[in-house]
Amino acid sequence: MSDQVASHSNETQAYAQNQAVEDAFKAFGLDVPGEQENAAEDNSEAVETDVTDAPATEQKPTSNVIKVKAKVDKEEREFELTEDQLPEYVQKAYALDRERQRKAELQQALDRAAKLAGFKDHAEYLANLDKLEQEAQKRRQDEFEQVRQRLREQAEAAGLDPESVEEWVSKHPDFIEAQRIKQEAQERAQRESQERMQQEWTAKWEALYTAYPELRESAIAFAEGGTPDWYTPEMQARIERGYDPLDAYELAHKNAIIERNKQMAKQQALKEQRLGLRAQVETDAGGELEPEVPQELATAFSLFGLDPKAARKYVKK
Repeated sequence: MSDQVASHSNETQAYAQNQAVEDAFKAFGLDVPGEQENAAEDNSEAVETDVTDAPATEQKPTSNVIKVKAKVDKEEREFELTEDQLPEYVQKAYALDRERQRKAELQQALDRAAKLAGFKDHAEYLANLDKLEQEAQKRRQDEFEQVRQRLREQAEAAGLDPESVEEWVSKHPDFIEAQRIKQEAQERAQRESQERMQQEWTAKWEALYTAYPELRESAIAFAEGGTPDWYTPEMQARIERGYDPLDAYELAHKNAIIERNKQMAKQQALKEQRLGLRAQVETDAGGELEPEVPQELATAFSLFGLDPKAARKYVKK
């Protein structure tokens, strides 16, 4: 019973205070906030009714942008992808996984071959590959000379004169077969050496295109019998002197690369500055700031014996 009486008393005091506030507004010719809010709510309901009655228009779905951070070239970068691009990148990821698996299988097979050849692993095997190739060529040459010497000894034992020995040896089937094997081995070694040099040269050009992807498209000019604009005489001269394409390009275009790096650093700094200002604005906007009470409203509250600070809730933000 006492709680009901206290509640009724509080409601009576609140009603009296609100009534006093309304009298203060009207005394100074001001609109009562409650009446404005009610009118605004009525107008809002009318607008909502009109919007409901209006025919719905079909909106085209938009692709959401997803920001992804990934480590590329030992550097963490941020990429923006749309939902439409995700299937393509998933396919590329699966293809990369398969390529990595194939590479791991080849490495395991190479390790087995290295151990069979008496080496610890494939790295040691590859480091000694040139030496092994030279030893194999020497063995073939020794075998060829052994066949030749054996046939010469047979001819001499048969009583042939020294002038006829060489002719007889050169026409002997064993010598002809040994000569054919030697010739094939030399040609194969030469082809493999050329292919290896071509692969190394291709890898060096690929290093240039990886470092500067914008050059890749214009590099088609090489296949068409021409040269791209960035393949300057200075760059060409450096390559002819033994420079790698990447080093030759950076030395030939040193000033342009430095200027571009400055511009990129400047743009990155501006971007970070904009992001910092945006974050600061969002932080400031998130705080609840007390509205300032107009002087005439504060005076009205004082005349009616009310605390001027209480007028803040009637001031629109």
